[in-house]
Amino acid sequence: MGADEDPLARLHTHGFYVQRLLEMEYEDAARDETTWPTRKPALMGRWRRMAMDWAGAVETALGSDMVAVARFHNAQAPSALPEGYDIDWSSLRGWLMRRLEILGQAVESRRAHSGANITIGSIGGPGAVNLGTVHGGMNVSVRVLQDSGQGQLASLFAQLLEKIPTAANLQAGEIEEAAELAQGLAEETARRPSGGRLSAIGKAAATALGHIVTKSADLVRIWEAIEKVLAHMPPPSLPL
Repeated sequence: MGADEDPLARLHTHGFYVQRLLEMEYEDAARDETTWPTRKPALMGRWRRMAMDWAGAVETALGSDMVAVARFHNAQAPSALPEGYDIDWSSLRGWLMRRLEILGQAVESRRAHSGANITIGSIGGPGAVNLGTVHGGMNVSVRVLQDSGQGQLASLFAQLLEKIPTAANLQAGEIEEAAELAQGLAEETARRPSGGRLSAIGKAAATALGHIVTKSADLVRIWEAIEKVLAHMPPPSLPL
């Protein structure tokens, strides 16, 4: 199995989406200090379920590697919590981020052992952002989209990732984050049955990606076209 097809790599991307969703929804909810206490129980319950569902999927994907399963399952979140944030939310976020870190190490270890080393898509000189792995994953997703009759969407995603590295008004961290979000969103779209609508995590990724790329006039038109196509996707058909 190639590195781009590794289910752990896909789960790492999805875990990143969960983290972003937690952060965005918390910022929105906690901004109003008068309503946060009443909204908190329901929101925390949903965020915990999402995090636990993701973690369960990771442990299933790790399979018979019991050492890796134990290391992931027993990971300790940082004991020091950031000041100014809700304690329960900070604890959950720390729990998730620590497991994302461990999963990322597992993914890199698998790639190292398989000999996979994609180097295309590097930007600039020393210390520059390397989007090689992202480009490799996007190439796979673009081919799947084309083969499934989603040629327009495949072309738009390819254009977006091509232009992200040199887009005006984006910092290096935003370039890397936008590229990873674009690749992950293309991958989920390619995997949806019959071009079905995005999952909640996919929608969160789209929101996060749109927030970044619309900072650059170079990317706005491409992103608006992607949004239009995604908005008109039919729901997946129900099995008979």
